[in-house]
Amino acid sequence: MPYAVFYALYYRYIFRCLDSRRKSFCYFPLLIGLFDIAENILFIRLIVSYPDLNRTTVRLASFFNSAKWIFALLTFLIFTGLLIRHFNTTEKIKHND
Repeated sequence: MPYAVFYALYYRYIFRCLDSRRKSFCYFPLLIGLFDIAENILFIRLIVSYPDLNRTTVRLASFFNSAKWIFALLTFLIFTGLLIRHFNTTEKIKHND
């Protein structure tokens, strides 16, 4: 769990540095961390209750797993786009000087 919290805060900080105007993107890494923690808690519940698995717990764990990876992909794409924009802006400034 410290892994999820550390990386969520780290990527949130990087997003804030790259694009301070759109603060909504900053929350994507935090959502990934929360989804990961929820998924881990539910997996632990499933392991402890095995072989009597609760269908709702299985579905919720699957939902949090899917949500985590969807937001991870979105975060990667947004991060890549922000990096490209940052380097293009930096190059334009260098060429104008």
